[in-house]
Amino acid sequence: MKRTKIIGKPILFFAALILSSCAGNQMVTQHQLEKNLDAYPVLNFAVETSMNENIVNEMAVLRAKVHKKLQDLNLFQNIEFVDKPEPAEGKLLVKATITEIRKVIGAKRFFLGALAGKAAITVDVVFIDIATEEVLGSYTVTGKSGGSGLSGGTEDAIKKTAEAIVELISSNYDKIVTNT
Repeated sequence: MKRTKIIGKPILFFAALILSSCAGNQMVTQHQLEKNLDAYPVLNFAVETSMNENIVNEMAVLRAKVHKKLQDLNLFQNIEFVDKPEPAEGKLLVKATITEIRKVIGAKRFFLGALAGKAAITVDVVFIDIATEEVLGSYTVTGKSGGSGLSGGTEDAIKKTAEAIVELISSNYDKIVTNT
């Protein structure tokens, strides 16, 4: 009986350590969206960077993850990926600009574990009505991988960032306003 308690405490400590360093995301509102996005049947999603570092692969992964999650939600009639969309009524541009990235590759995570640190990616997300060029809202989203030996690297940070962007879009898509 005592033997179980002795073994159980280190296991609980280890589990708490893993959970405390799990991946996640953080969002800071720069300009709150005040318009429902359901007025836009077409979403144009653009990914760019303000960094000098070559992150073409990371940009493609972010675009693909956001696209997949938005398709699964089936909110828009069409999702386009054009850097400079033609002005048209009913089109929403969501421009994601990667401003900071801390990469942790799989090999580094495998050999160094928690000592490899957390991967992170910070993205400025701006919502623009394409027809009027009006900025509807802007946010800064940071996705982080876990910092333990069992957590992933850069791809996990990108996944968390994509989830936050899609949550931001979907939570502002179909707001029902009631007058009581």
